[in-house]
Amino acid sequence: MTVSENNGDVAVIKMAELIPGLQPLIYWMSNSIELLHFIQQEVPILLTWEQHMDQYACHNDQFSSTKAASEEAMTVLEEVIMFTFQQSVYYLTK
Repeated sequence: MTVSENNGDVAVIKMAELIPGLQPLIYWMSNSIELLHFIQQEVPILLTWEQHMDQYACHNDQFSSTKAASEEAMTVLEEVIMFTFQQSVYYLTK
């Protein structure tokens, strides 16, 4: 990686060299955002088992724990995405 000196001590990485290094992060964030969207929008639709619980003899505890796990996963994933984005912006603008 070539680093050009700018104003003595400040090292500036050229944009052409920075982009390939950021691609894995961008792909990860893109996939994570799609997963978060799925959890937020589609999982509640899939979890409409409540009306069919008696028909399939499902336990209420099973439904509650699945719903709680889904909500916890959504919260954690959202926090990780926001933290990663904030740190990326911080280090890119530093």
